[in-house]
Amino acid sequence: MVLLEDCRDWYRDKLKSPRRVVAPMVSQSELAFRMLCRRHGAELTYTPMHNAKMLLKSEKYRHDVNLDLQCVKEDRPRFVQLCGDDPSTLLKAGLMLEDRCDAIDINCGCPQGIAKRGHYGAFLLDEPDLVCDIISTLAQGLQKVPVTIKIRLLDAYDPEPTIALCHKLCDAGVALITIHGRTRDMKGHLVGEANWQALAEIVKALQHRIPIIANGGIEYAYDIDRCLKATRADAVMVSEACLADPTVFSTGLADTSKIQLALQYLELCKSLASEGTSLGDARAHLVKLLFEILQTQGNAQLRNDLVASYNWDHLLNAVRRLHLHGIIPKKHSRQQPPKYGIIRSWYRRYRDKHRHDLPLHLMPNNTTLRDLPSLSTCHSQQQNPSSSRYIHSFSILDIDTSDEEEDNKHDGQLNGRFLSSPKKETATLSSLFGDYSDDE
Repeated sequence: MVLLEDCRDWYRDKLKSPRRVVAPMVSQSELAFRMLCRRHGAELTYTPMHNAKMLLKSEKYRHDVNLDLQCVKEDRPRFVQLCGDDPSTLLKAGLMLEDRCDAIDINCGCPQGIAKRGHYGAFLLDEPDLVCDIISTLAQGLQKVPVTIKIRLLDAYDPEPTIALCHKLCDAGVALITIHGRTRDMKGHLVGEANWQALAEIVKALQHRIPIIANGGIEYAYDIDRCLKATRADAVMVSEACLADPTVFSTGLADTSKIQLALQYLELCKSLASEGTSLGDARAHLVKLLFEILQTQGNAQLRNDLVASYNWDHLLNAVRRLHLHGIIPKKHSRQQPPKYGIIRSWYRRYRDKHRHDLPLHLMPNNTTLRDLPSLSTCHSQQQNPSSSRYIHSFSILDIDTSDEEEDNKHDGQLNGRFLSSPKKETATLSSLFGDYSDDE
């Protein structure tokens, strides 16, 4: 049984007070990507979310999880995240994994439709007694590590309900709480801004009891410091922004190009014998990392080569060819925005508000997002309300965000399709456009 009398001592002495945290992301926060993020400044990592029931029932599922948790001393501290709704099942799963991590985290933050159907994630927040029972069971039953939890705001504007829940979780024995500054309804193209003011009030109410990690609203490295200052949280968790650019964790000037990041990632996959990383997951990472480059007109064949890669060598060669022969997006004039509403990064695919608060040198390619036309002007007026359609320089990309597609995303049957293009496409990037994480 691990009951911490002073969670802050554990956070300081055992975890070494991490400030920059890689979020749990289904199929995307695997070992190779965690190591890439650590190389660029991340100090604490979370595994992808694992289903507690599947861990107990499926030998293949356990095998895949164990591959991702191989002994790499540099990948510590790390938390293993579990999902489920049965306290005893979650405890059994936690006991199986506790000797290879520094905490067992409970997912009460996932807002996706699959979580609603599976009765886990943010949908458990409607049943606070059950959530507290889960925390109490693991706090008393785990032998080597404490239990932590990731939640969302219960109310978009009033922090008091979330504060009340956090006090109950502390009483139940939780050692650390990560709070996403949005409600579970704020996702996809309705993501909205994270409420840092609410997070600040929660931190103020709880800081004497427990470490708090703030989550949400991070796009650039600069935002991490802004969030730490605004919320006074112990750390900041980053999800979608690090998928687009792992150097978001860097505390210095990041001069690594996106293609260099892609090559570093593939080298890590190779050095780790691709443990815990499927070829499809690697392709998905590369699409997010190279998002802007792959949108550029003239790179059609190289895009097709990347998406159609059928083994690791072929995938590596596709990235190398992109490095040697690909067309790199030009810098846009501040006086003359680009003709089309190009989404400049994976993170930007749902965001249609400009950023005016960042200094020029922190913007990608030394330009500011105010140089770009509002993405809202690029929406088709006849678009389906369950999809977000954007006009690109070479195509119209339709990303379906309806709940009916969520199971497909998690099962690897990734959705979305290119609706039109000036050139015939033999493969589509959209086969890789799945939402693997809470909306950052």
